[in-house]
Amino acid sequence: MAVNIMQTKLTKSNFTAGLQCEKRLYLEKYRKELRVITPADQLRFDEGNEVGKLAQKLFPQGTLVNVPAWDQNAAEQRTKQLIEEGKNTLFEAAFGTERLSVRVDILHRSSSVSSGQASLFDEVPSDWEIIEVKSGTSPREGNEPKPEYLIDVAFQVYVMRKAGENVGRASLLLLNRDFEHRGVDPTPIELFEKVDVTALVEELVPTIEADVERMLSVLDAGSEPAIEIGPQCDDPYHCPFYDHCHPEPLPIEHLMNLPRIDLQQYRMLRAAGISRIQDIPDEMLKHSTQERVREALRTGARWVDPAIREELDSIRYPIHFVDFETAQYAIPRHIGTGPYDFLPVQWSDHVLDADGNLSHDEFIYAGFGDPRPDFISSLSNAIEGAGSIVIYSNFEEQRLKDLLKFDESTAQPLYETFSDRVVDLLKLIRAYIYFPEFCGSFSIKRVLPAMVPSLSYDGLNIQEGEMATTMYRKMIDPKCPPNEREQIKKDLLEYCKLDTLAMVELFKELQRLIMDNR
Repeated sequence: MAVNIMQTKLTKSNFTAGLQCEKRLYLEKYRKELRVITPADQLRFDEGNEVGKLAQKLFPQGTLVNVPAWDQNAAEQRTKQLIEEGKNTLFEAAFGTERLSVRVDILHRSSSVSSGQASLFDEVPSDWEIIEVKSGTSPREGNEPKPEYLIDVAFQVYVMRKAGENVGRASLLLLNRDFEHRGVDPTPIELFEKVDVTALVEELVPTIEADVERMLSVLDAGSEPAIEIGPQCDDPYHCPFYDHCHPEPLPIEHLMNLPRIDLQQYRMLRAAGISRIQDIPDEMLKHSTQERVREALRTGARWVDPAIREELDSIRYPIHFVDFETAQYAIPRHIGTGPYDFLPVQWSDHVLDADGNLSHDEFIYAGFGDPRPDFISSLSNAIEGAGSIVIYSNFEEQRLKDLLKFDESTAQPLYETFSDRVVDLLKLIRAYIYFPEFCGSFSIKRVLPAMVPSLSYDGLNIQEGEMATTMYRKMIDPKCPPNEREQIKKDLLEYCKLDTLAMVELFKELQRLIMDNR
């Protein structure tokens, strides 16, 4: 497809895309129609915008450069005008050169700090401070911010300096991971943590020019770069052009189906001319799971360790197969929660008795308040008298542990009952079972079709956890129409119900495999 490359500018988002993959850079610039933006993606964008607007409230005297994103030249002129007028705090300030452009979330000089807002923002020299707002959480003590955040800021510093501006400080404004909701809406000063990244960014700025030149060459080439798929397709972000580059399911033997493969290992294998998992030599494998996957492909055999029999025999009836769904919020809504804390909102419970009878119970909180009290009481009643409680991963047990901070008196008995009886089916399958059809993954979405091909998520309106979280958020939005809310509720219940039915059928299949391997 022919493209117009005249006057093509490299933006901040283009630059970060190009660091992930030059093909993504090209597609972002010239083939945006190929992007797949899921409802979960859109929710993240919307939440990021909400966080950004809240951050602006830290600067009540700030001025928005209110020019559409597509009109960079007008935005740069407006920015220049506001600076000449003496404005010292700008939102979405625009700067650029002939081939580069940026919009800065918050551009600040200390002379604009008012007496009531200085706790996050110390006095600095008259040079500009770039403040990049991210909806991620602040780093843990002793850790640095994410590398992708730092390179984002470094590009802004580079472009502003190329445009003739003095930048003396660079900072990140992140959600404070230690914040806890106390019953009233958080103020910006409580919710955000400012991280001075000047020294880290200054180390990166000299590396920017070479990357810029490389990326401009990609944009000016006029054709899509021929780049293989690899771990970069999901690192550091899931690429919106993933479907374009992965039009068909990967072959079972593809290197991308090697568990825990990273970009370094992938490139090392490809440099050695290796494209199939079964061809990997011993010295190029990193751990035992990779070795198991390779051997399964070499032999074509399904690996079943008879030692799983003892684990299965220890499971007691009635068996409760339990799964949770959760919601997360960047800006916390409920007492005791922080940014992105998991809020349990739904459960499904299939119960298998010793005679083979199967029953089902379920719960979903469809109101607009705090779901935790109803979640705790309903689940406590449901699992009373359970023999074993089967889950897939320790996610559910961790969420019950989280609830101890909310209401220990009601959550503690539930947590103790659950943890005393819990059996992690994922842990068992990972330790004792491997089918080549797993394609290197032990997720239930890969394991189920391999072990129980008669059961499928195909046809459900909701087919995975991230979509469930997104649709739940939509369902409890007061603006959601009642008929749509009811349909989403039905879809969520069907999805969670299938998760627990899948565990039932996997358990039965494991029992059958052991019988066949006597």
